Amino acid sequence: MITGMVRITVLLLLFLCPSCFLFPKFREEHFSYRENNQDRSVKLVVPKGFRRTETKTDSSGNEEKYYYYPGGALLYFVRDRDTAKMYQPINYGENIAKNVQDAVFFKGIDSVSRYWRESRIPGFRSGYRYAENGTDWLFDSSLNYFSLQAGKGSL
Repeated sequence: MITGMVRITVLLLLFLCPSCFLFPKFREEHFSYRENNQDRSVKLVVPKGFRRTETKTDSSGNEEKYYYYPGGALLYFVRDRDTAKMYQPINYGENIAKNVQDAVFFKGIDSVSRYWRESRIPGFRSGYRYAENGTDWLFDSSLNYFSLQAGKGSL
């Protein structure tokens, strides 16, 4: 009798919280923006542990969402209307663009041995700065997921 109740409870938990088991180090979020006077949204998975978020639209119409982490790490997602705006101090002479499917990205290590990356797909950017060694893979996974979701075209 008790084992039957335990099984039912476990099955209910699996159905009610699948993202908890599939992405234990990530939290499901959304990035919202306006396109052709309609609200749109892209599903995100972001590393857990952020202290605060900030959403803003700049004077060029870029819609931006930032996640701030302890230790200074910063994760961002952008619907870019002004492609000239710099979110990273990328030295194009030293950093070679890498192409993965429809995304172009740059990745490096800054002067204090912290990781940074920026990914670009048409109409969107995402990136991070100041990631400590051993945590960059979490942020990379978040950017890769965003690029796949935003690049679907079914936003």
